[in-house]
Amino acid sequence: MDWHRFSALYAESQLHRDQLRASAELTGFFPSGRPVFPPVLGFGLPQDKQPVPVVTVALNASSSEFPDHVAMQDDAPVQWAGQASYFDNPYEEWWSTASALLRAATGERVTYAGPGLRAAHVDVTGVVTPAGMDSTYDQIKSQVREDVRSWLEHSLAGTFAGVLSNLVQENGTKALLVFGFAPAFPGNAKRSGSITLRDAFWDGNTRVNFVGNGGVVGKPTIAWGRMTGRDVPESLRKLSVFFVSRGPSSLFSGQRDEAKRAPLVAAAAALASRVTAALES
Repeated sequence: MDWHRFSALYAESQLHRDQLRASAELTGFFPSGRPVFPPVLGFGLPQDKQPVPVVTVALNASSSEFPDHVAMQDDAPVQWAGQASYFDNPYEEWWSTASALLRAATGERVTYAGPGLRAAHVDVTGVVTPAGMDSTYDQIKSQVREDVRSWLEHSLAGTFAGVLSNLVQENGTKALLVFGFAPAFPGNAKRSGSITLRDAFWDGNTRVNFVGNGGVVGKPTIAWGRMTGRDVPESLRKLSVFFVSRGPSSLFSGQRDEAKRAPLVAAAAALASRVTAALES
């Protein structure tokens, strides 16, 4: 991703954040007196043509990333440098589990840092909320369901699709690995994971969506599928998308407990043959 593309997408995400913060309906997500966080377009975004075969995906960045791991300056050049080099100093409480899931799903072939093939991470929305987006939504969802659906649609069709399209075209991305939610798939009507996406996004008539082509029911559920909808660029329709319905955020303070982490890692490992096939296609 070059500087000019990053700068344009960052400005778009800033504008969207400010529009959301000005909405009277969404004050529960952005209470007065709380910091205004810079948007996060991605973690480990390449500044050159280096291969990025896999991109991991979650809902949105945690406010716990700031200021020790992501700078608080709402300044595109600062974020351009910091988001590219993020994995030099990651927030281990979340990323230690994310790293284990990524390695398991790729048969130890892809990591966020170190030698070999690298992954980047792009959230569904680059807008950071002071408290957890899922937990906040659960408290006020009866008042904000449509507002949040519009928020997610805007993010997915805008900066999310823009960043991913650039990674596909410039860095050869072939697969998405989605943490914390999974779509329904043939033979299974259940929708798992993130309450915000399940309630406010999947159950709406959306312009961008994840569709499951197959999967395995379990705890967590794993699935595979694709992106679809009238606002999905053609390059993204060809991506292989893989899902683990529970992600690092589901473990809270138990993330360093290997016994609690083990079911998530085992679920990710069950995707390895399919992810490998996608990377070799």
